[in-house]
Amino acid sequence: MTKNRLTAVLLLVTGVAALVYFASSHSPGAAPKPAPPTDAKRTDNSSATSNNSAGSVTANSSPENLAAKAGELPPPAPVATNVPPMILLQNARRAIIQYAQVYGGNPVGTNPEITAALMGKNPKQINFITPDSGLQVNAQGAMLDAWGTPLFFHQLSGHDTEIRSAGEDRTLWTMDDLIVH
Repeated sequence: MTKNRLTAVLLLVTGVAALVYFASSHSPGAAPKPAPPTDAKRTDNSSATSNNSAGSVTANSSPENLAAKAGELPPPAPVATNVPPMILLQNARRAIIQYAQVYGGNPVGTNPEITAALMGKNPKQINFITPDSGLQVNAQGAMLDAWGTPLFFHQLSGHDTEIRSAGEDRTLWTMDDLIVH
């Protein structure tokens, strides 16, 4: 696919995803989605409160009072990269392709095992992940997407791997997932 065609496809997919999200969150009868919790300090003098089973809680609540919110997702972890989400996936795919060219097949295993193989834990100790790729690895050794969520690697064959990002909602197998293979 040419670069212009790929860009057009990415824009189309992004637009469709935005429409689906907008339609689902603004349809009649849909419950309003709560705003994600934030650590940002308020600049006005009004109190920031929310109701939950533990009563009224201020934004500066202690960790014990925040236990009632345990089921909520924290805000996305900041990832220090300016590389667009789909480019991150393509860079991960490129690293796997380069590994396969050297070793005759894809690295296999869990995300941390594949990441370790791509970062030099391989017979020739070659690091296939370049600093300019924007690819990030967490403390557990898992390669992350643009939202700080571990990527999902699905081996389709010895030479084809599907790479899935959970997308902005940070949940795999939903409409906003990004996929390359």
